[in-house]
Parts: sequence; C-alpha cells; structure tokens
Amino acid sequence: KKRCGRCHAVGAAVKSPIGAAPNLWDRLRSYPSERLDIELAEGMGSRHPTMPQIQFTAEEIAALQSYLAGDPR
Repeated sequence: KKRCGRCHAVGAAVKSPIGAAPNLWDRLRSYPSERLDIELAEGMGSRHPTMPQIQFTAEEIAALQSYLAGDPR
C-alpha cells in the first residue's frame, strides 16, 4: 500500500485508484515467486513513463511474498 497503493489496487477484486493501473494483487500473484523476488530487488519497471522504478528491500520483499500467499479479502 505504501509504495504502490496511490495508483494500484493491492487487494483481490479491488479497482485501482487510477483506472489504467493494473491490480497488483492479480498481477504479482501470476509471477513465479523466485522471479518476483528478483524483479522487486532490481526495481520493477514499466513502459508507463510516469511510473517510478522502485527497488524493494529484502524485508519488503519477504512481507510482500507473505501477503501474496494469503487472501487479502
């Protein structure tokens, strides 16, 4: 929520605050977990010019993986 929630939905079946921004719960759960770790650590980028590239700490990645393993409803 802190890093991405301004533009993206971060829970299941929730619409993003910005309509064109994908729901990250759905998008990130589709990644293989080991690949997601690498993407988050290196800084997930986007072809969208206003999206910042954010590098996540090891602690943030572990928390995100734990969150994605659950059901946020």
